[in-house]
This record gives sequence, structure tokens and C-alpha cells, in this order.
Amino acid sequence: MNSIDSNIFQYRNRLKLLFPFLGVIGVAIGVSLIADLAIAGRLSLLIFGITVITWTSTQLKVSYVAIFAALTLVVTGVLPQAQMFASLGDRIVWLMIGAFILGACRGDKPPIKLIE
Repeated sequence: MNSIDSNIFQYRNRLKLLFPFLGVIGVAIGVSLIADLAIAGRLSLLIFGITVITWTSTQLKVSYVAIFAALTLVVTGVLPQAQMFASLGDRIVWLMIGAFILGACRGDKPPIKLIE
């Protein structure tokens, strides 16, 4: 029975790798079928689709995926470097970053335990 369980486990692990790969291929085919879209638009949609698939179907940290997506937009020339850094200067962005930092520091503790 142990060998059957290990075979099922290996099969599930292979499927976990196969579904994101097939999703990326599907997004690439779907984006390539749009005939009247510029290259920058196609690259943006492709990067967006790959980012959503990576967020939802892998165990990579969301921050790594987001940074990789932003850097990919800059490297491919879809987003100018100055525009990416200008968006980081907005106060709302830093408010959200601060909220995420506070949330990560809080962890699983209830707020009342943090005051004590």
C-alpha cells in the first residue's frame, strides 16, 4: 500500500507542475491570436496572464512574482523605467506597503495580544 501512496503523490506533484505550464501555453496562444494588437499590448497581456497563473497555481511568494512581473515589463520595453519608478513615489503605494509590513509583523496574533 505504501508504494501506491507514493505513486499517487508523485502523480499529483507532476500535475501541479503541468497545470501552470499548460496555462502559460494557453495564454501565449490566446495572446498570439489577437491580430490587431501592438507588440507592447501583446507583451503586457502575456506578462499579466503569466503573473496571474503564477500567483494562483504555484507556491511562490506573491512579492517575488510581482517584482518579477514589474521588472519583466521594464526589460521588455513595455513600461519605461522612469514611469515604473514614478509610480513608486505615490503616497498611496507607500501606505499599502506599510500596511503589508504591519500585517506581516502582526502574524497570527490577535490585535489585543499585541497591546499587552
